Amino acid sequence: MKKTLLSNFSETLLTLCVVLALSAGVQAQSQIPCGTIHDSESFVQMKNRAWENRQIMDENRANAAERDDDIIYIPVKYHLYARADTVGLPRFSDILEMHCVLNEEYAEHEIQFYINDGFEIYYNDDWYQNPGDFPFHQNNVRSNNSVNIFIGNTANIGNSIGTTLGYYSPQDDWVVLRKSVATATGNTLPHEIGHFLSLNHPFLGWDCTFYEEYLDENPGAECAPSTAPCFPIPVERANGSNCATAGDFLCDTPADYNLGFQAGGCAYNGNACDPQGNPVEPMENNIMSYFDGCADFVFTPDQVEMMLTDYNSSSRNYLRSDGGPTTTEEAGEIPAIVAPEVGETLDHLNVTVQWEAADNAEMYVVQYALNPGFSLLPGQVITSSTAAVLNDLLPNQTYFWRVSPYNEYVTCLNWSEIGEFQAGSEISAVRTIEAATEFSVQPNPVEKGGNLLLNITATTAFVADLQIISAAGTPVETQTQLNVNVGENTLRIQNSDLPAGLYFAVLRSENEISNRKFVVTE
Repeated sequence: MKKTLLSNFSETLLTLCVVLALSAGVQAQSQIPCGTIHDSESFVQMKNRAWENRQIMDENRANAAERDDDIIYIPVKYHLYARADTVGLPRFSDILEMHCVLNEEYAEHEIQFYINDGFEIYYNDDWYQNPGDFPFHQNNVRSNNSVNIFIGNTANIGNSIGTTLGYYSPQDDWVVLRKSVATATGNTLPHEIGHFLSLNHPFLGWDCTFYEEYLDENPGAECAPSTAPCFPIPVERANGSNCATAGDFLCDTPADYNLGFQAGGCAYNGNACDPQGNPVEPMENNIMSYFDGCADFVFTPDQVEMMLTDYNSSSRNYLRSDGGPTTTEEAGEIPAIVAPEVGETLDHLNVTVQWEAADNAEMYVVQYALNPGFSLLPGQVITSSTAAVLNDLLPNQTYFWRVSPYNEYVTCLNWSEIGEFQAGSEISAVRTIEAATEFSVQPNPVEKGGNLLLNITATTAFVADLQIISAAGTPVETQTQLNVNVGENTLRIQNSDLPAGLYFAVLRSENEISNRKFVVTE
């Protein structure tokens, strides 16, 4: 039950885990829950991966191996969820801007990400509510040569207390994000990608608690124990003397006993002490820590080296099989809008908007809404052409719209000027095919897999192309050079592979276009 767009975690130990969200611009973080290491199986897998990569790093250093300075391009596949009635789908612009921030965060380390073969969209109430609850479905739709990122209404996992906003599953090798943080200003993705590339929290072993809570629950304890309270791993000492075998196994990430969990800012002012009684000074601005509000968050050199080591491991061969993005060039100038004219009053509800092409643009994202801030009844379309049909408009209302080009690698949006038009009241296309006196889809709604027919009554014969287009504006079926004869014509529409959702049947002749809306149900 999927639709292709733009192409074609044993006992739960986690109580609450906080990921630091990077925001655009100043890269400030805020505490948000994460569920990456939530049980003993996950702990063992993440610990073992990091340990193996640490051994390879030591071998490479002993052999004076040099790093290839070429940029690494990693494919990602975004899986987006909505309810069966199509409500709740994330804004495409939010996902694109989140991807832009991801690349900005990793740029100085010459690691970059590109969207492999567009988005995938699924309309299902249960999957939308918490996609991580349905691993069978996730395994069925995952991309075999990408980092799979599933974005639903929630990302809760196991019996965790609180709201989990994102996690990496080492068993399944995918990332799950809550829709509310899948934006440019509140994303967890750089942190979770760090987990994907084998990085652990610098406080590994403290994932189910934090230092102050440990002291409260262990009367008589004055400092940290020698073994972590959540998982059996040595607690890192403040002087770093056991850094290669404790915590995250990296020596340039100082001892941290989940000290950022209740810090309430970027500076640690507590009195934590290690098993030897020495004061602990954590690295507050580390991306993989839990501190909040720092002006800039970073990876350490050892963390970067471990991520690169993981990428180059045999287990990541599949990430190196796609060949990289088709272009690394930015999309060209901001497109100029062509039609409708600004302020134009139209007599129809389904409006075709047009704009000029932009160099290096593979796709365009269009937004339309009842206000120029694009918050009231917003709609969205993605298309590879320089025109889009805006459907389901309210009659006699003023709409605002804008468009931005992007490609699979460069997704930082540059919006056009804002267009404005007033929709009419007639339920028709902009340029109705005059020869088609009747144009309908029957039955409507139709059950998935049921017979779906397109009925056309024509006064004169004509040739047309038929496209079935998703609510996101992506063609899912195309039939070309159809001969429509005088009188009644019936065309069969393939319905077996269409997931539940809203669609449009678009009929195009040489200079005219008609479309009809239909719904596929479970």
